[in-house]
Amino acid sequence: MEKIKTIQDVNEVLQTGGFETTLFTNSVGVKIGTGDQTFTAVISMNNNHLLTSVEICKMGIFTEDSIPTVMAAALDANTKIVPFALAMITSHDDPTLTDPADYPLVLIDSIPTTDLVPAEIGDMMTSLISAILGIRTVLSAGTINQNQQAKEA
Repeated sequence: MEKIKTIQDVNEVLQTGGFETTLFTNSVGVKIGTGDQTFTAVISMNNNHLLTSVEICKMGIFTEDSIPTVMAAALDANTKIVPFALAMITSHDDPTLTDPADYPLVLIDSIPTTDLVPAEIGDMMTSLISAILGIRTVLSAGTINQNQQAKEA
């Protein structure tokens, strides 16, 4: 395949690269990691860009008083995980999110699809895995909310 033009092409390149994928109508889900350290990247194409998003956690896992420390660590991590960046999805982005504890902390990236070739998908996935490894300091910066952990168990 010379150039990637569709989400089906993206799926094919990922599967050829050994990734476990799930193809949806407008996106591809990609499993990254193993065991309890598994994340799912969602990759979609729109407006001539390939968008990648990975939910890392919900903000409710942190105690309220540790959130400023977590957010400062996230800003600091953004300089180390380029081209990916950490962002928080709020009710301004998704009106269905009404409780700040449900706001997801996500890794995001966008690359142009003009002249997109399979090697760029491989590079993106390598960068994504490095970014996931690079954000451990963000997660360890916060105090885990024991009440939230009990809800998820």
